[in-house]
Amino acid sequence: MFFSGCYDGCVYFLDAKSGAEYFVHQTGDQVKSSPVVDHMTGSVYIGSHDHHVHALNVEKVILRHLLQNPYLRLLHEYKADWGISSSN
Repeated sequence: MFFSGCYDGCVYFLDAKSGAEYFVHQTGDQVKSSPVVDHMTGSVYIGSHDHHVHALNVEKVILRHLLQNPYLRLLHEYKADWGISSSN
C-alpha cells in the first residue's frame, strides 16, 4: 500500500502495484507533509495545514476496501497552532 498527502487536502491510500485507490481521507487544508507509518499499530500519521496531525488506521482501510465497508476510524487528531509541513 502507498500513502500520499496532496495539496487538494486529501490523504490517498493506493495499491502500490496497480495504483488503484483504496481510500481517500479528507483533511481541512493542504497536506504537504510525508506520512509516517507505525508498523506496530498499523497507524499512518500525517500532518496537514489544517493545523492537525491525522492518525489513520491502515488495517481499517484494507478491511474497508476488501469488505466494501464505508467505515474508517480516525484514531487521533492533534491540534497545532500552525500548518504542518515536513521535508522529503
